Amino acid sequence: MTSISIKYVLRGDLITGDRLIFGNVYLLLAVKQRVAGEVLHWQHINVPFATARAEQVALIRQLCAEMQEEMRKLVAQGGQVPDDPMSIIEVWLSIE
Repeated sequence: MTSISIKYVLRGDLITGDRLIFGNVYLLLAVKQRVAGEVLHWQHINVPFATARAEQVALIRQLCAEMQEEMRKLVAQGGQVPDDPMSIIEVWLSIE
């Protein structure tokens, strides 16, 4: 989902990019709940609209950093994760 969000951000579609980023927030929440051993439950999350490309890129980087932390926790629990998912994300984010 992150790479799809980035594609819309790169195209300059702030609204679709923002809504996809918002979806990533919910996916991250679900991963956090699963890693913590919690039952998945819906929560209302208030994420302000990112009004500029730089804000969207910063938010994507923040979400990726949080996901990487969850990935470390998952590996510590014996789970498996991709070797280096950030390499492709950084390539996408570096495109001007």
